[in-house]
Amino acid sequence: MFEKNELTKFCEELRLKRIEMNISYQEIANKLKIKISYIKAIEQGEINKFPSHAYFIGYFKSYSQLLKINNFLELKEYLRPVNENLKLKPQEVISTEYLAPSYSTLFISIILSIFIFFISYFIF
Repeated sequence: MFEKNELTKFCEELRLKRIEMNISYQEIANKLKIKISYIKAIEQGEINKFPSHAYFIGYFKSYSQLLKINNFLELKEYLRPVNENLKLKPQEVISTEYLAPSYSTLFISIILSIFIFFISYFIF
């Protein structure tokens, strides 16, 4: 998936840049619209604190752009969303015979529509 040391290096760089720019967690949370706990998790490289791998990548990218750190592309190679535990269920094939109404249902619907039209025409 990625080298832990490489990810830790990038995350530490984010933390140091934030401190250097004198930006609080609250300011970053307000600008990026994410929880402070996620910002701290990013700085510590704790991917497992996020709902999914995609959240980590998105937040990490936004955070690095906010701090004007342009080496996200270098890290991108290490952040491929590979999950060995991912088990996909086979997709179900939907039969088209159940999607269309039967001829009898269609016929009854047309007859009822005509009947309702004539009744409403003569009543009003």
